[in-house]
Amino acid sequence: MSKKAVRKFMHCKVHNKRCEMKPSKVHIAGLPCVDWTPNGLGKKENGPTAVLMAAWVALRLILQEPFIINENAKTFDRNILDSIFSAYYVVESMVVDAAERGLPQSRERRWTVMVHRSLVLQRASSLDNVVRLFAMPEACSWQVFLAASDDEKLHELKWAARETNPKRASSRWPTGVKVGLDVDDAFVQSLSQWELDNWK
Repeated sequence: MSKKAVRKFMHCKVHNKRCEMKPSKVHIAGLPCVDWTPNGLGKKENGPTAVLMAAWVALRLILQEPFIINENAKTFDRNILDSIFSAYYVVESMVVDAAERGLPQSRERRWTVMVHRSLVLQRASSLDNVVRLFAMPEACSWQVFLAASDDEKLHELKWAARETNPKRASSRWPTGVKVGLDVDDAFVQSLSQWELDNWK
């Protein structure tokens, strides 16, 4: 890799001059995943985001932070990071689903943790063991998301009751209908005519 591919110096807004980048203790990044997702480009390492990944890799090799954590789509090829960083880092990778951690959302993501071989004296236990610490045996609950107060729900329903798009204005309740103080009443008034006709 050319030494001119990336630079350690750039303009700093804090000091208003060129400053040198300093390594942090932990670097956490989510690389672009559009080339690795089934619904994305699917071009993998040959996609347009490969240039961004190459720049990220070059900076990591220059700065060599003690810990690097990378997140990407579950189909991301872990062997790429392993082949690039294994001379300097112990590389561990696994797919984690948010639902397994107790969240009501199925989102599998690949997490790769890299620990520097010479900068970190004692490496933690395997990534499998670390992930188990965060496991939540409780069943998923929508209350994680649906936790708004009555005032917050009323505010959202009042917003939904207004129709500003002229193409759909006729499908809403007539202008001037006032939303009452009751949340259920506000919900009804936020529905379109079609929704009202088909609401049971």
